Amino acid sequence: MNIVKTHLQKCQPYYAVPSQFHLLDELPVTSNGKINKQLLKESISDTRPLVVEKASSTADLPLPPSLQKAISDTADTTLCNRSNSSFVDEKPDLDWEAAVPDKREAVGHATAVNLTIAVLIRQELVINAIYTVACSVPKSWPLWIRRRAARVFHLGGVHSGAGVSAALWMFANTTGDTACMTLGTCGGHWGKPSVAVKVITWIIAALFVAMMAMAYPTVRKAHHNRFEVVHRFVGWTVLGLFWAQVVLTANDTKATDVSLGTAAVRTPALWLLVVATLSVASSWFWLRKVSVRAEALSKHAVRLLFDYTVPVNGSFTRLSHTPLLEWHSFATIPAPEAVDGKPKGYSLVVSNAGDWTRAMIEQPRPYIWVRGVPTCGVMRIATLFNRLVIVATGSGIGPQLGHILSPSCPTKLIWSTKDPENTFGKSMCQLLKSKCPDAVIWDTRTQGRPDLVCCANGASKE
Repeated sequence: MNIVKTHLQKCQPYYAVPSQFHLLDELPVTSNGKINKQLLKESISDTRPLVVEKASSTADLPLPPSLQKAISDTADTTLCNRSNSSFVDEKPDLDWEAAVPDKREAVGHATAVNLTIAVLIRQELVINAIYTVACSVPKSWPLWIRRRAARVFHLGGVHSGAGVSAALWMFANTTGDTACMTLGTCGGHWGKPSVAVKVITWIIAALFVAMMAMAYPTVRKAHHNRFEVVHRFVGWTVLGLFWAQVVLTANDTKATDVSLGTAAVRTPALWLLVVATLSVASSWFWLRKVSVRAEALSKHAVRLLFDYTVPVNGSFTRLSHTPLLEWHSFATIPAPEAVDGKPKGYSLVVSNAGDWTRAMIEQPRPYIWVRGVPTCGVMRIATLFNRLVIVATGSGIGPQLGHILSPSCPTKLIWSTKDPENTFGKSMCQLLKSKCPDAVIWDTRTQGRPDLVCCANGASKE
């Protein structure tokens, strides 16, 4: 009996530890073999308690009001069947153990949910689906609805927010588990995982700190290449460690008569990890080396032409020479039909903005790596509006070219850049003027810097 009492004190909250034990030769049953609750209560009243304990000092602590009323209505008596050592509450229909979830598992599930959201929101097909739904709002609908739908391009904040939330839930799990292991006063599975789970959990927490430190805006801007490598490889490592943590945790918490495989598949976190892993791997399923044709615009810019697919207007693609290390995103210019000997597909403009882009301009290659599918970007929302004023500076004209060359509505262009004809080529400037006859192309070298806010405000009123 002392062993039973000690075990209950470790596994149950202090208010759920029974203070009385009654030994019975057998449990009264009904004609159909179920426990007869009425006879059971009567037999208890006629039976002397085997053990009567004074409530511990912790039991004198005040309980939440909701629990005080419930506990006052619930008998604190547990019966022990001498033949099979099974326990039955006096009111078995009120099962507090089942009603209150395991807090440690809930924290683990919250971590997995946020991690999965952070990964899914960066998946190309998911992004395209979200943009397609948001940009399907008819132009006849009120402007305030379309303006709110246009805010879909802020979904990048979901990635960082969910990632930070996953890290915070992981820290809560780690610190709470360590505190419970040290104090030994927590119920459920707190403080009881194996050493391997504890070590993996602390490693994941440390890697989360490294990822968040490198993703801090000022650090990311100053060390973008390092950020990209850390984000990719540390992220993959964290995902793999989460798999190990989930499997080992399932092994620690499973019942003795349940296999590890069965316990694992019953864990929600496992299936969330399956979704996250497939999401990460999916973009690499479309990793390919494609042919590219370079068309020099000037000494500072080049136009690359691709023919392997025709993307939707307002999308971007990723290019790389070293797929595992760095990727560069560029807005696409769809070409649904072959024109002037150029095959249908898409093109993009690369301007001199660093070592990688300079090498692409000076030494263009016949082949390049692409990953995933062309993904919707901010200009995808152009289809929501009846008129647009586009303001671009420098190489920011690139993401606007797709809409300017194939506009979905009347468009006014204001482009401020240094020496546009020498930087982007005379043909590019002529093309823009042919598509937008009233375009304002401001040469900052000869005209100085314009007040773009004033220009945009004036264009919007015209």
